Amino acid sequence: MKLVNYLIVVLVVVCLCFFSGCQLRAVNVVLPESYSHAVITQSSSPEVLSDMQNLNHLISQSQSVIASVGQNKKDRRLGFTMVAFDEDKLKAKRKYFFITRESKGLWLPRKPLLQFETEMEFEPEFMNEPYPNERAQKIAILRKVLDNFRGDIHQVRPDNKDLSMAGMMASRVLKQILQKLNDSPVLATKLSEYEGMDFDEENMGKGKIRLIVAGQMVKVEIKIGPITKEFNPNKGVIGI
Repeated sequence: MKLVNYLIVVLVVVCLCFFSGCQLRAVNVVLPESYSHAVITQSSSPEVLSDMQNLNHLISQSQSVIASVGQNKKDRRLGFTMVAFDEDKLKAKRKYFFITRESKGLWLPRKPLLQFETEMEFEPEFMNEPYPNERAQKIAILRKVLDNFRGDIHQVRPDNKDLSMAGMMASRVLKQILQKLNDSPVLATKLSEYEGMDFDEENMGKGKIRLIVAGQMVKVEIKIGPITKEFNPNKGVIGI
């Protein structure tokens, strides 16, 4: 009888956790100082390099790009921070943060999560190009973000296989989002909303993307998996 009662209690707890969603603990990813301290158009390469060296991660660099990459096999964590510099002004022009890891589950299998964030300065000529509508401009901006990211990570990824793998994952997610927008351009109107635009990543599940444009500055936030459900309202301003 005691065994039956015990099994009933366990079953009730499992059901409650399953239906209430507590089987997956929400995760808040804290941006590293090497990313948050890098200010577009202001930070120099020595300043960025100093912050990255404090992480004790492997650093890869080229003439105009510096990247710091780290991993943790215990929770299958893989992440990097990367900053690209204007070769003439020698100041930060683009910065990126990426992390993927597994969430901690209760009885149920762990699920992967991913976060990608970038800020970059665009050329005035690009931002002033005529577009049929605002949706077309947003899609063009995202496509340019992907092109810039590929160009920057190509300069440093040969130095590190983990950085190469993380770069391919981030590129794949951006490509899938662009494909969704190409199929349904009207969805681009949601990109700049507080909630962002929903999408499904073919291997990791549901995600959100938000695009913020302020003059020549562009910011993109992507979250997949059991990370915080909503974007931080205080991060709706570029530079925060």
